[in-house]
Amino acid sequence: EICACLVGSEMCIRDSRIMGGGFGGCTINLVKEERYDHFVEEVTKRFAAKYGHAPEVYPVVISEGSHKVC
Repeated sequence: EICACLVGSEMCIRDSRIMGGGFGGCTINLVKEERYDHFVEEVTKRFAAKYGHAPEVYPVVISEGSHKVC
């Protein structure tokens, strides 16, 4: 919810999707690389203020996706 509210703002988030909502859930966020650190800092601050603890952040890098390697 916090990440979805930041889409299109100064955070430079292209999109955010809630996954597994209702069971703890998580979000997948597409963020410009140069804004990543600021994004994590801001989301962590807002999340902790709302829920009383910091979120777990798992950084990933988009790749070419599935393809034949042999």
